[in-house]
Amino acid sequence: MLVVAITPQGERRELKYTDCAQGHSSVRISGKDDNEFIANVQAHLKSIHSSMPLPPREQILAMAKTG
Repeated sequence: MLVVAITPQGERRELKYTDCAQGHSSVRISGKDDNEFIANVQAHLKSIHSSMPLPPREQILAMAKTG
């Protein structure tokens, strides 16, 4: 599945995403760039997996897929 965002300039940009299914139905977490992807993963972890320590940026980015 190709996941894209359209920039204000009309450019297509592939999103970074990961699918989480740990202890709940599968949820796709995405972001239009590294910072948004990391923030969205961290927000998901804080709200759904609050007992888990937050991984460092590099580890979150290693989970990212593009498509």
